[in-house]
Amino acid sequence: HESSDSFQTDERPSMMVLFLAIPGSGKSSLCNDLTPNMLGFFTNKRKLLVKEGDKVKGKYESVVQQQALDNTTSVIIADKNVPPISWLSVSDLCSQSQSVAVAVFPENLCDTHVGEGGMRFVYPFSLDYLAVYVSRGLGRAQNSLNEKLDSASDLACMIIVKFLCLYRKKTNKSLENDLQFLGKGCNQVIRIPFSKRRITLARRS
Repeated sequence: HESSDSFQTDERPSMMVLFLAIPGSGKSSLCNDLTPNMLGFFTNKRKLLVKEGDKVKGKYESVVQQQALDNTTSVIIADKNVPPISWLSVSDLCSQSQSVAVAVFPENLCDTHVGEGGMRFVYPFSLDYLAVYVSRGLGRAQNSLNEKLDSASDLACMIIVKFLCLYRKKTNKSLENDLQFLGKGCNQVIRIPFSKRRITLARRS
């Protein structure tokens, strides 16, 4: 007779990993290097699913939601920029799939105020970060991305700036507070090094 343990349902929730950033943050480079063994999934039997926005056919949110429903204990990496305007859809997705949201931010971010008087706004990214994002976009080979965010596009810089504007009136603290109310709650925030130098220093420490 088989042990009753073999019929037990795995009730662990799936995890939805989101990148709250703008183009040029390095999320795709990070996602390309992820493996189940690297994340320790070999022993806990979780499935790793990386869904790259440019390669998903159909409506991205619907495809990811179905993946979460079909793989109830999986870890789904949403390789796509998820600004606050998309958070309601993310919340619904997490609720329906019983997923826990895990948000990835660059570390050492600081709020930046731009403008004066009634046109003074706050953003959760510094202008230094924005400059690096734009530089990365312009440094990409021509026609290397479907989003037209490479050196072949005359509008690459403005598109990246428009992504930044989607975070207008958001501070780092408000972003983290809002995250707690996505889906079923009990969500987590992960801060990752922004530059290769910081990654090297983190590994040495």
